[in-house]
Amino acid sequence: KGDAAMLQGNLFHVIFANINRNVLMADMSTYAASLYPGGQIILSGFFETDVLQLTECCRINNLAVTEVRTKNEWALLEVSA
Repeated sequence: KGDAAMLQGNLFHVIFANINRNVLMADMSTYAASLYPGGQIILSGFFETDVLQLTECCRINNLAVTEVRTKNEWALLEVSA
């Protein structure tokens, strides 16, 4: 419960981030650095039209999108380290 700054210096098996695309992209490197190898990130709170940009941001941060879910123009990405 809080922003990405709360993650720094800790490692997690699962990270949930539910906020808009711009914040997710700005914090992606923090998410990646705070994830155990093989860990998972659940990203949500953004539109279907943001999926490609977020997928590329994940790739740049050595994260792989493993699933995309959409409903009523909203999207969720499951991401692994």
